[in-house]
Amino acid sequence: LLLGVDRPDLRMLAHTLASIREQVYPDWELCVSLNGPQPDWVSRALAAWARDDSRICVRESSSRSGLIQAVQTAQSMATGVFTAVVGQHDLLAPDALYRIAACLANQDADLLYSDEDWICPDGFRHWPSFKPAWSPRLALCRDYTGRLAVFRRSVIQDLGGFRATADGAQDLDMVLRATEVTDRIGHLPRVLYHRRRQEPLSVSREPSGEEQTSGTVWAVGQALSRRGVVGQVTPGPSEGNCRVLRRVELWPSVTVVLVAQDRPDWLARSVEGLLRPPHYPELELLLLSSRRSSAAIRSQLARLDQRPEVRVIRHGDALSDLALKNSAAMLARGEYLLFLSDAVQIEGSRWIEMMIREVQEPTVGAVGARLLRPDGSVHHAGIVLGVNGVAAAASPVEGVGLDGRVSGARHSRDCSAVAGSCLLTRRSLFLEAGGFDHEALAERHGDVDYCLRIADRGMRVVYCAEAELTYHGPIDEPPVTQIGATEVMLRRWRSRILDDPYYSPNLNRDRPDFSLPS
Repeated sequence: LLLGVDRPDLRMLAHTLASIREQVYPDWELCVSLNGPQPDWVSRALAAWARDDSRICVRESSSRSGLIQAVQTAQSMATGVFTAVVGQHDLLAPDALYRIAACLANQDADLLYSDEDWICPDGFRHWPSFKPAWSPRLALCRDYTGRLAVFRRSVIQDLGGFRATADGAQDLDMVLRATEVTDRIGHLPRVLYHRRRQEPLSVSREPSGEEQTSGTVWAVGQALSRRGVVGQVTPGPSEGNCRVLRRVELWPSVTVVLVAQDRPDWLARSVEGLLRPPHYPELELLLLSSRRSSAAIRSQLARLDQRPEVRVIRHGDALSDLALKNSAAMLARGEYLLFLSDAVQIEGSRWIEMMIREVQEPTVGAVGARLLRPDGSVHHAGIVLGVNGVAAAASPVEGVGLDGRVSGARHSRDCSAVAGSCLLTRRSLFLEAGGFDHEALAERHGDVDYCLRIADRGMRVVYCAEAELTYHGPIDEPPVTQIGATEVMLRRWRSRILDDPYYSPNLNRDRPDFSLPS
């Protein structure tokens, strides 16, 4: 364990050391490094604790180089296989190191992080941060891994340790650099670390929100530069967060696939929204109908078919929506397919441009949008598995700890699936994966199944928070007449459905709203 010390509150520091010394797992060492000369009472207290416990090693310094350099010095003192940073006023859960050691014994990880919360002086714990499994996209928005983050010491050494230039975002900077050289990353979904707010006049205070945001923007910008990604990093929607806008040198062609339902007004609004300037530059619009379509829809499609930007595909059979979409994919001219519901209200082209920016990442296979209901509440922020039997659209409630629970809707992030009402994917990938399963899953979960199948091919699914649209369709799923869809999904994906890696098991499994269990 690495501990940088700078003019601490002695009582709080004593509690921090007590939380380490009282660990049920005994095989640890604590490397303490002082940030320059300290008051005599600090040096005396640390010397006494070191005499009492041989596992504590203290190194003093004559120069003040900052807490990050102090942690770096502590890192050079370490002899253990794994290291982790502890704040001088924070606390470890009594079983923290035991849980970490047990997890590391069962998986070959170079980075393992736990959940955390905040603790008041009176011991009241609040604002828990229940984190998802490793999400490369979310890590480009915020320091969501936080603490307790345990690194293999050799990885940190090879990277040159923590960097003082990352002041305010040194943990995020290390995570981003480490995950560029290893994919052995684990998450332990237990609250093992308790942060404590420090006194306002403390020299070693937490960085301000502005400093955290500035540090995050710097760390993410550095990561993009190392990865050869050209883009812009700007402050995000809340403190300590940022937004990433990848540069697109040549906008690819996109075919929008839209199945005409029985709402001519919705269809007209969607088409006009897609084609109204300024629209996406390389856009093809395929409108689909079958024998199930109403006379009003068929008449409207006949008029729309006169427009040069629109192609209407009519099927004489009563095909399901998924079968229609599969047929459209075969006829599409675009490099990308954008499956869209006519219940989605289109305004401008920024939303599709933001989705294109995300799918430019070679490992991303599908992207979904942030869909809001007309009242402004969230309808879709990705899909959560294991809710409503199989899956449900994530619908975080504003004000219910979104940042403390790793922001269900505000930030782009990896997820298990996105809804077919607005789903962007490469046409070549869609065809290689066999499209939607329109036979076994004609009425429900075809979008989820597709996302899970491309994930099995090593592709990621991303929810794009910056692509915002309004959804006017029903909130509740329509009744299912097809027999066996749930059984098919459970047979294929039971382990994923029972344990969605991107939705903490500590959150409510009855509702996909990122709330705590009642």
